[in-house]
Amino acid sequence: MRLLGRGAWTPWLLALTLDVGSLALLRRTPRNLQEEEELARRRACLALYALFGPPYAAGVQPRLRALSDSCTTLPFLRFIADKGREVLDNAATTHTLTSSL
Repeated sequence: MRLLGRGAWTPWLLALTLDVGSLALLRRTPRNLQEEEELARRRACLALYALFGPPYAAGVQPRLRALSDSCTTLPFLRFIADKGREVLDNAATTHTLTSSL
């Protein structure tokens, strides 16, 4: 991240590739209950990749702004959309991939 910057796709794609690859390798081995729970948690974390770095800035954030801007006639709905966008913006900039669910 230091070499390429926060908006670079390379570190994000590398991390995603490693996570998907490790899950694919582990799919073939027998597991106990704790290992199954860990794999389920890791699969759920894959969904969170859309909320980090370049995918968030390129796809999710503009759509949230458009939704928030389209709610100008309904004040309560606009307030909810603005708060949701604010929470996701903060989560996308401060959250790291080392957290657990």
